[in-house]
Amino acid sequence: MRSHQKYSMEKLQQAIEAYSTESISSIEAAKFYSVPESTIRNHKRRPSMSIGSGRPFLLQKNDEDHLVQLLLDLEKTGFRLTKKKVMKIAQDYVQTLKQKTQTLGRHWFQNFMFRNKNKIKFIKEHKLERSRKDGFTETVRIGWFETIFNVLQEHNLFDKPGQIYNVDECGFNDDTERELVLVPSDTKVKYEENGGTGKSFTTAIIGVNAKGDILPPLTVYAAKSVNHQWTEGGPPRSTYQCSKNGWINDDIFGFWFLNVFVAETSSLARPVLLVLDGHQCHFTIQIIEAAKQHNIIILCLPPHCTHGLQPLDLVTFG
Repeated sequence: MRSHQKYSMEKLQQAIEAYSTESISSIEAAKFYSVPESTIRNHKRRPSMSIGSGRPFLLQKNDEDHLVQLLLDLEKTGFRLTKKKVMKIAQDYVQTLKQKTQTLGRHWFQNFMFRNKNKIKFIKEHKLERSRKDGFTETVRIGWFETIFNVLQEHNLFDKPGQIYNVDECGFNDDTERELVLVPSDTKVKYEENGGTGKSFTTAIIGVNAKGDILPPLTVYAAKSVNHQWTEGGPPRSTYQCSKNGWINDDIFGFWFLNVFVAETSSLARPVLLVLDGHQCHFTIQIIEAAKQHNIIILCLPPHCTHGLQPLDLVTFG
């Protein structure tokens, strides 16, 4: 595939002027100004041609700079940014700006990284022993507490437990315990009186702070729409959503972040710290932008360690 040269409008104008006045040849102008020789000759032959600057970029420079800063902010939270995840975030960002579905190709991604090579880059991760990678080690534990200590110190949050939150999801199905029951010796099968199918899955998103305040839960059912009966008797201000499988997705967690977390913490002093795990749904353009807007610090827990570091896993769901 032909590569598209990138040059400024000023360079193109200078190259055309130098060649038109016959002070240098088109070959010399192309080398000196880094503009394709054919482009220079075409503009001399057809002076009425509009002077552009190569193929137009998908994003304006200020929009692209903003995307780069969002990625840098996200990396600081501890979220692991693979190429696949960066591509998804970039695509979500472009679609948000353009207000239409926009598929980004491999060449756009390569050019984006090249244009911003002085700000961001990909590096290959160093291998870790399996026990360190998959296990909850002392090194990981110390590193995490050093990170959170620095964040609390930097933002003066040590004595502000009401501004330190943890959020997590708890999933469960309708499969019951199926306890042992006494039956006559000739009985082969005994059915539960109130047993589920074991296939229906439900998720609850729970948020709490270090002071002990609990946010209204958001419950996700496996259905196309919420049945009004499912909402009866729930905690005050509870919210309800549905997904195909009862799991969270980008839209549902985004709804929780804006309509529960941001809304319920709006009266608190800033900043507010939110600790969560590295689920991809937790890190979308919508959430990153909203967090910056509302002065919310997002801190991502180390991978494979939520069972030993996440407060809700240890105290509430455990």
